[in-house]
Amino acid sequence: MRSTGTATILELKRAEAVFVDVQLPAVKRETVGVLLLDPASDKLYMKFRIDWDEFAPTESDVLSLLAEDLAEKAREMGGQRVLQYLEEHWSNTIQVSEREIMQVADFEARLRRLFRENVLIPVVPYRTHLPLTSCEAAAGGLGRQLGLDEIRSWIAIPASVHPGTGMFVAKVQGRSMEPLIADGSLCVFRSNVTGSRSGRRLLIEKLGEFDEAARFTIKIYHSEKKQLAEDEWAHSTIRLEPLNPEFSAWELAPDEFRVVGELVSVLDAEE
Repeated sequence: MRSTGTATILELKRAEAVFVDVQLPAVKRETVGVLLLDPASDKLYMKFRIDWDEFAPTESDVLSLLAEDLAEKAREMGGQRVLQYLEEHWSNTIQVSEREIMQVADFEARLRRLFRENVLIPVVPYRTHLPLTSCEAAAGGLGRQLGLDEIRSWIAIPASVHPGTGMFVAKVQGRSMEPLIADGSLCVFRSNVTGSRSGRRLLIEKLGEFDEAARFTIKIYHSEKKQLAEDEWAHSTIRLEPLNPEFSAWELAPDEFRVVGELVSVLDAEE
């Protein structure tokens, strides 16, 4: 990636994608994972489903070690040799597709996209998937809410995210939280934010008139307090700060907003 003034040019690189299928007795062949090779670095990116107990209870112990085993082989042998090994030896229960050549800008983002498009995982709410709300947050000014409680779809989550009730996914538009959050990223948030909020990355709703659409932004939260009496304090101003130095911080009065959630994880941006 290189920058020309304010514009960013994404450099495309050659990639080779392979889809991993499982063929179980009396069950149709099903795609369970994606391998994406970067030939230039010989690095093999991989992503597999994690709900093995539901998918194949009898074989779950073996299948659950699949990703770990391939990752170790890739470290020892290199990505190209691992793919060659799989193409030569995997042909029964576990099978691989022919290689698909493509140009990508971001290997991790393309891997997640390929997985999302090709691996069908049954939705288990708040276990395998989290709800994608109609809330669009702005990383810059203010986005608007189409319906925070309206679920547009369910998003499969990575193993690194430990889901639970009160968590949700929202799309973030804008560049003020770069490099952490790229424009167009899907992000996981946790509602019911408790404790001190200072320094935390929060999804903020700007309160408006009754008939005004709610508006949202994600920023680093800082507050200033004033003493009202002995042992009694109140927020005087709330300062919302971006990560990207190209953008300015701005302030809200305590009665102008509410905290909707705290950032848990950035999933990806559409490549």
